[in-house]
Amino acid sequence: MKKFDLRLEWLFFKSRVDRRWEKLMMTLAWKLPKVLVKCASLRLMAHATQGEYSDTEVPELDVLTALGRWDFDKLLNVPKTIPRG
Repeated sequence: MKKFDLRLEWLFFKSRVDRRWEKLMMTLAWKLPKVLVKCASLRLMAHATQGEYSDTEVPELDVLTALGRWDFDKLLNVPKTIPRG
């Protein structure tokens, strides 16, 4: 086999694995309790509208922006509150 054929086979295999992983995650997400999903979404929106983003109104905030803010803050490991103790 040529190098190109091996790379193509790898991409097809990876694509199938990615699709199965996504299907598994979606199946798990649909089986979560609705109360848990609601609390998580409220927590995400609250996080995305505090601190340096406190001037953002929740109805104008889209989900991808909120997720981006969550990931960015978690990546930097920025605490939102002053630790006590």
